Amino acid sequence: MAAWAVLLGLPTARPASAQQTDAPGVAEPNLGIVQSAILTIDRDLLFRQSLYGKRILAELEVERRRLASEARKVDAALAAEENTLTEQRATLSATEFRTLADAFDAKVKRLREERPAQEQEFTRRFEQERVSYFEKIGAVLGAIVRERGGVVILDRRAILLTTQNIDITDAAIKRIDAQLGDGSLGPTNAPDAPATPEATDN
Repeated sequence: MAAWAVLLGLPTARPASAQQTDAPGVAEPNLGIVQSAILTIDRDLLFRQSLYGKRILAELEVERRRLASEARKVDAALAAEENTLTEQRATLSATEFRTLADAFDAKVKRLREERPAQEQEFTRRFEQERVSYFEKIGAVLGAIVRERGGVVILDRRAILLTTQNIDITDAAIKRIDAQLGDGSLGPTNAPDAPATPEATDN
């Protein structure tokens, strides 16, 4: 999808502490925060640069390396077994050799069929982790949207040109890190989030 939009259904009214303005994209002189009905975000950076996302990616990388190591060990074992079978051929009858060869071929086929399934499971887990992450940060994004008087978040890649800094990726990462940490222990795994929006969100 070219544009990722989260229609949050949030009121466009500004927080009581923010100066009211009818024109979207006008920076608040006191808070240093841009007020805009339309905000943008980079989903990939939001995931990969947050503590939560980094922890997930690190765990998945460990799993990827484990699978790759197991695959190499299996391939080495099959190669050794094939060499042994070849060496035994001279001492076995044709029937005995064919029985062993057929069993070896069946084993190779089974292992080759299992490997794509393992890769698919790895991909499924990665996608599941991403979905769970974005579900958990919904409230954080919603709070930022309300603070900025927004009603929609679009994928930054869908915006060709803007005269205002309406991207909230960096601000969202800071808030997510503060409230969720790396996500391994839930919200208590990080220090308390600030009670008021930071003046340097963008």
